[in-house]
Amino acid sequence: MTGKKKISIIALLLLLVCVISATYAYFVAQKGSGGSANINVEAGTTDSLTFKSGPAINIIANSDNFAKNKGNQSGETQVSAHLVANNGNYTATEQYYVYVEVQENPFLYSQEETPELILQITDPEGNAVDTIEMKGIDYVTINANSENEIKGFDITTYEGLIAIKNKEEISAEPNEEVPEQNGIADETWQIKVIFINLDTDQQVNTGKTFRAQALIQHEEKKIVRTLANYVTSQYQSQGYNGIYLHDETLDNGAADNSYRYTGSNPNNYVCFGSGSEEYNRDGTGECPDTNLYRIIGVFDNQVKLIKSEYITKEELGLGDLEFGQNENGLNVKDTYTEVARVKKKENIHSFSWSGNPSVKDNNWSNSELKNALNNPDVNYYLGKLGDWESLIAKTKWHVADYDVPNVTPKQILEQENSEDATIVEAKIGLMYPSDYAYAASSDNWTSNLADYNNETNCNNNWLYNGVYEWLLLSETLFGNIFSYTTFSSGLVGGLNAESQSAVRPAFYLDSKKATIVDDETKDGSVTKPIRLNVPESN
Repeated sequence: MTGKKKISIIALLLLLVCVISATYAYFVAQKGSGGSANINVEAGTTDSLTFKSGPAINIIANSDNFAKNKGNQSGETQVSAHLVANNGNYTATEQYYVYVEVQENPFLYSQEETPELILQITDPEGNAVDTIEMKGIDYVTINANSENEIKGFDITTYEGLIAIKNKEEISAEPNEEVPEQNGIADETWQIKVIFINLDTDQQVNTGKTFRAQALIQHEEKKIVRTLANYVTSQYQSQGYNGIYLHDETLDNGAADNSYRYTGSNPNNYVCFGSGSEEYNRDGTGECPDTNLYRIIGVFDNQVKLIKSEYITKEELGLGDLEFGQNENGLNVKDTYTEVARVKKKENIHSFSWSGNPSVKDNNWSNSELKNALNNPDVNYYLGKLGDWESLIAKTKWHVADYDVPNVTPKQILEQENSEDATIVEAKIGLMYPSDYAYAASSDNWTSNLADYNNETNCNNNWLYNGVYEWLLLSETLFGNIFSYTTFSSGLVGGLNAESQSAVRPAFYLDSKKATIVDDETKDGSVTKPIRLNVPESN
């Protein structure tokens, strides 16, 4: 081999090494994961993008730090991105995401439409952020305690992930004039949460703890929204979207800070249960009738559902302990074919409160109806729910002793919550009389339940179907033999425990497990019920 050829080969190899090195240096980037860990920079070989997150935000409201003239409570943190270009002679550009994760938030509105928890965000340029890519979180202005006005995002009842910035760009540019900034970029976001002292009665939030963490990372994080958050975000003022906030200021309301659907036919349908997987996962087809449920409301951040259609003999699993499908047995209003607001009239079956037509006992703890609803065996209602059963919270049901025939919705609620009520722990129950009473328009809330046989109730109560339907209510005055139903006329009255009435199961969903699919096409109507994320198989 000649000398010239040797020199040419060596030159070619050196050129290849340079090209490969340059290609690697310009196109391979070192990404730091979200969090506060430091990652070493390999200067001259890769770009380096690292992140830091500050401490969690914790706000605890108690009588020492949050009372009249005590001022607001607040917590602050920050997240930052640090980008180093592999070479100070070119511009390196990367993207990142910023989130606030509200991990615990039991706070409620103590005053109608008055935000109490405010999220403030300041961008790396020092500007207040007033727009984020999240639905149901509004930017508001509050004047409280004669202080300067406070601006920010209302997160009073929000729990879950909040997207602050998606695909935010950071660029490290050449800077020959300031060597320490050559090819280096730093961006810091300030996050602050304020619990506003309204100098009014905020006892509903006393002793509660708010926890949140700011996150910054290179990858997108899936936004998961709970069903409870969805419902509360639909509320803006009393009656808006058919929702009432039952705080202390609501005339004749429940005063328990619950959110309840009211009116003739609000958009509160949800697709739930085994058999709904295709609809919930893909949004294709229709939700099967047997999987249609409706939202009674949100209670202590738990959503309460009730079956839209009445349960059938096959779904319940009680076999022959069922009264059939004849007009007399069902006690429907006027005629069987005129049952209001029921799609599958032919599927209405009726059962005794005790679960057995030969048993007159009204003890819900021993009821075969209660046991059939809660039996996990696949032949019974709970068992037929499959993996969806994991979303249902075990609940302490209050079975009140109804010994006063004429009571208002607020009075019957007091009986349900009294120390005299029997507590039965189970997953599945029935609707309370107060659920039924407050589903009627507010014009009816001063009426006795025995007087709910009026057009105001029947035409403006989505829980009224013109059918005798069991409620979770009993009576001991006449010897433990009476339970209560909604009558076909609309009023609430008593029947023997072995008598026949239709049944709609009701239950509370776990506040964190029940999450929705982000689908704007599903508005909660009967034809477009809300989609839930399908639970993982056990």
